[in-house]
Amino acid sequence: ADQHKVKATLVAGRNELLIKVVNAGGPSGFFFRMIGGQVPKDVIAAWSIPSNKWNAKQKTAIRNWYRTTDEEWIPLNAAVVAHQKTQPKPQMTPVYSARVKGTSYQFGGDT
Repeated sequence: ADQHKVKATLVAGRNELLIKVVNAGGPSGFFFRMIGGQVPKDVIAAWSIPSNKWNAKQKTAIRNWYRTTDEEWIPLNAAVVAHQKTQPKPQMTPVYSARVKGTSYQFGGDT
């Protein structure tokens, strides 16, 4: 399985896909599995109500899902993710504090 993969970009509306399998050496078959493109349940639920009644969580869910289907956003996001992996990690300096004279932190005699 998964010997050959094809990326197909579909347009809005009806799409038709013709697949021909030629195998002269024995039995042949075809298997289809869609990778990506499944709409999350919370997005489907939000679509069932008017957009002017969406709460902040529904708006965020829909926006985040649409991002994954935007052909311009996908490579831009991939570049950001790749850059974040190469971003230098700063050395952290531990800072110690003591709790004296009450409920707040005291860093000197005059505080």
